[in-house]
Amino acid sequence: MVRKVFEYLTFDHNNLPPWSFKNIKSMKHLPLVLLLSPILSIAQVGNSYKDYLHSEFADFFHTAEVKRAPYKNGELREVKTGGFQDYITIYLYTDTVSTIIHEASLEIDREWMDGDQGSDLARDLVKSFLLDFISKTDQPKAMAAGDLLFNHKTTKDQFALNMQDVFNNKKDSLSQAFSKCMVNAENFKKDEKTFFRLKIADTGK
Repeated sequence: MVRKVFEYLTFDHNNLPPWSFKNIKSMKHLPLVLLLSPILSIAQVGNSYKDYLHSEFADFFHTAEVKRAPYKNGELREVKTGGFQDYITIYLYTDTVSTIIHEASLEIDREWMDGDQGSDLARDLVKSFLLDFISKTDQPKAMAAGDLLFNHKTTKDQFALNMQDVFNNKKDSLSQAFSKCMVNAENFKKDEKTFFRLKIADTGK
């Protein structure tokens, strides 16, 4: 709910991104937004898929599962955002017993994210994915990366700087172990196209 209010107060409502609030046109509706906004769950690796379905991330980006297949000791769920589905894919690995999310991967077509249309939207998506799916314990260590990606806030944090370099295609990959999660980012080729991938996996600790 906090993010919804923040987005409402700071976005240009005449030029909203396709996955934002679309139906609220004036500040007089803000109390209604506060009243009707649900208490949302947290979409974190280590939480259940059910929690993810009711999370702020899923709600804000209008995500929907489109496919699932056997994977490791569970299932790999393919998820699409409400907009730009040709360029963005999310994969969630859940176990079959408790549907706990063990891995979350975001893949974005580099041609789209490097273009004028996709650049800012990709920054918002990558920042949100990183901060929403990393464990609550590790989230403070990733905040600088989120601020640098989305708000261009300068920092000396090495993880943040490396993440931005991979995002900007100036670095091929990074791998960072935190206390609860492993974060990997890379640029890779598939079917003669280049993609950016951000993967967050639990460490089993």
